[in-house]
Amino acid sequence: MEDEEGRQQVQAKAFAEPAWIIAQRREQMDRNDELLGEFAQALYDAGETDLLIELYCDHLDVFLNLFLAGGYADHVYSMEEGIDHIIDYMGYWLGHFYGATNAIALDHGNVLKRFYIFQRGRGRISNEDYIKVRDTVNLGIRRCLEACKKYEEDDSIFRK
Repeated sequence: MEDEEGRQQVQAKAFAEPAWIIAQRREQMDRNDELLGEFAQALYDAGETDLLIELYCDHLDVFLNLFLAGGYADHVYSMEEGIDHIIDYMGYWLGHFYGATNAIALDHGNVLKRFYIFQRGRGRISNEDYIKVRDTVNLGIRRCLEACKKYEEDDSIFRK
């Protein structure tokens, strides 16, 4: 939604992909947008502010549509399949490609947990899957924070 540059990169990559992959990505992104709409409505119904809802949906859009369905991952993954790729997202991709700071890592991790709690409540994932999400997100946050700390300690990578 907000990350238009990322979507443009995905579209540029799509020109090199077969039409069936492009269609698969578009179909998954449409499903993800429905999930985001349901989640946003639930947050609104719970009394959350528009600003917080927009922030949550922007973070989830990056995970669901850019990372899982958009071509940064090696395949088009659904929200359910994405559970197995949270560590790649949190522990590597978020820090290296999205320029995560400590705050961004914590925000993305907490949003993912809240989103998957919502999906558990809808019966889309099991309690065991949610426990896996929670544990993986916590590990991913630690890995992302470690990567952020390395960048903060050695800023020579920014002076090249």
